[in-house]
Amino acid sequence: SNWLIVESDYTSDKMGCGASKSTETADGTDPQKDKKPKKEKEPIDTLEMKETKIPEIDSFFEKVVQPFNTMIDMRKALKDAVDGLKSLAEAAESPKEAFRKCLKDLKEGLGDVQFKLDFSTEGVRFAGIDEESLPGHVKEIYDAFMNLFNGIKSIVTSCPKLVEDFKALVDEAKALKDNIVSAAKNAGLNPMGIAKAGKATAVNIKNIVKAPIVCKDLLVQGKDTIKDLKDLAKAITGQDVPAEGDGGDDRHSLTKQQHPMYYTEKDMVVINTIS
Repeated sequence: SNWLIVESDYTSDKMGCGASKSTETADGTDPQKDKKPKKEKEPIDTLEMKETKIPEIDSFFEKVVQPFNTMIDMRKALKDAVDGLKSLAEAAESPKEAFRKCLKDLKEGLGDVQFKLDFSTEGVRFAGIDEESLPGHVKEIYDAFMNLFNGIKSIVTSCPKLVEDFKALVDEAKALKDNIVSAAKNAGLNPMGIAKAGKATAVNIKNIVKAPIVCKDLLVQGKDTIKDLKDLAKAITGQDVPAEGDGGDDRHSLTKQQHPMYYTEKDMVVINTIS
């Protein structure tokens, strides 16, 4: 049979097979559904490896944990250093505000002593300060900044190798899936054991692929910290700090693999999606 489609002068809705009720509101707009806010991902603090009972594969997964823990230690050291400066800066609402207050207090405490912040491929350091002659509270501020500088230096000097190590480990981990059955048989596992080993391997590989997120977090934090310190060096000490890539050190001659503190957000996406 034929269906009759009727068009009204007052509406563009068509009645017939499959007709649906209009969802427009009184003002002619589509109702907006309340969007749930995206839940922020919790930082990854541990890398748990499930046992496969295949010696060479379990040994590989244990090897992955070491560089991951190194990244976690560096992240914690940087956070502790920032927290240390915030504790010395009363009512500081952000890390940058804590840096500003502490740098200002340091300058006032040093009096006529002229100093500056030096920025290089190894991070940041003070120039012109004799730490042996610093009075109590000034020395406390100086030491807190040194903890921050050392944390940045660890990231700058260690992250390039860690990034490359994790790329290689991710590739090696994925290759394990092709050999899991033969490796399990050689280890004397029964069919049930082989199935469990395959599942454990899949879970471990999934966790390994997440690990570069920690590296991304470190790189972004380090880059932001250096930028904050550069801004403050101009404002507090009055020094002319070269902009990124404008010279002042040999940063511009390094590749991103050699100097990860200057990865762009696009680079971060690449690192974050190693899979």
